Amino acid sequence: MPKLNTIALLVLAGSSLAVSIPATTAGQLSAPRPQAPSTNGIIVTGEGSASMAADQVEVRISVKAKAKAPGDALRNFKAKKALFQKAVGVFEGVVVEGGGVRVGVEQSSNQAFMFDGQAPAEPGFEVAEIMTLRLAASGTDIQTVVELIDEAQDVGCQLAGGSSDALQAFYLAQAGSPTGGGPGAIRYRPTDSALAKAKEQAMELAFRDARAQAETAAQVAGVKVGPVQAIRIMKSFDGASGQAGAGSGSIRISVRFGIL
Repeated sequence: MPKLNTIALLVLAGSSLAVSIPATTAGQLSAPRPQAPSTNGIIVTGEGSASMAADQVEVRISVKAKAKAPGDALRNFKAKKALFQKAVGVFEGVVVEGGGVRVGVEQSSNQAFMFDGQAPAEPGFEVAEIMTLRLAASGTDIQTVVELIDEAQDVGCQLAGGSSDALQAFYLAQAGSPTGGGPGAIRYRPTDSALAKAKEQAMELAFRDARAQAETAAQVAGVKVGPVQAIRIMKSFDGASGQAGAGSGSIRISVRFGIL
């Protein structure tokens, strides 16, 4: 009989009991368990901001159409959208971008109760899309924006969100007031390339800020800063433009550095 690889011996009342386990199993038992990643380190928060040229004016218009049947609602929407695009197309330099079509039901079809003695209205369907108009900031004044909105209203479209303060906020922004602008239906904004460049700059400054704080903490504690273990975005870069010709944005990150 071949010998077995005995790795355990149990002594019971003067007799011995040998427990044999294959070598492969023994190797598995002796292998070290994986260790969870260490959470020790220096955790700091860094902030960075950057400015950019707000050289565009953005006007957001809501295009909607309704009907009892979804197919009719879609056809009505396409017709209204075509009228809208034709109306704003007469303005030189206007770039029109769609925000995605949304289809909704105005009223649940299983509603069966009476309201104020009236039978419930039949369910209807609504097709809507937020259209974004972009114009060069230079040469675009409040009068141009009002004319754009008027043309949109003539074909049954409205400012997105129906904000009655949007024109006033834009007027304040154009006058240089830091309280104007913002994420409303009318605002100043940078180009996509300028926004991306400013975001990268703000991120770099935020990391430098975090690194400097970690170095200070490590010096006080008598240790050295190790490699980066984790980065978490606490506040994304917004790129809000508060006034004509200028915009700014900030970013906040949490960084965990190792300790050497």
